[in-house]
Amino acid sequence: MRSVAQVLHNIADHVLALRAILERNEATGDFRARLLKHILDEEVDNRRFLGAAAGTASQEEKRTIELALDHSLFVCDIARGEEVSPGLAKSLLEHFQEEYEQGFLDEPAPPAGPPRPGWTVGSLLGGPKP
Repeated sequence: MRSVAQVLHNIADHVLALRAILERNEATGDFRARLLKHILDEEVDNRRFLGAAAGTASQEEKRTIELALDHSLFVCDIARGEEVSPGLAKSLLEHFQEEYEQGFLDEPAPPAGPPRPGWTVGSLLGGPKP
C-alpha cells in the first residue's frame, strides 16, 4: 500500500531526474522522451493518490499534500516544456530539491527493495547500474 511519504519520495526522485536532464543533459533522444513520459505518467498517479489522501488527512498533512500537488503539477509542466523558460525550470527544480532535503518529507519512505533488471533513474544519475 502506498503512503504519502512514498509519493513525496517519488516526486523528489522526479525532481532529481529532471535536473539531470535539464542541467547536465544526461538523457537525450528516445531515452529522454521515454523518461519524460514515464515521469508524466507517474505524476498523474501521484496526484490521484494525493487527492484521495487529502480527504482523510489532518490539517498539517493537508498542507504537505497541497505543496506536493503543486510540485507534481510544476514537475509535469517542466517535463512537457510548457509555459516555463529553461532558467525558471532549473530554479524551481533546485528550490523543490532544497525543500525535500530540508525535511519536506515528514517520514522516510520504506525501502523499495532490489532494483529490477534494466535501467533505473539511479543509474541515469550516476548511481550503481543494474
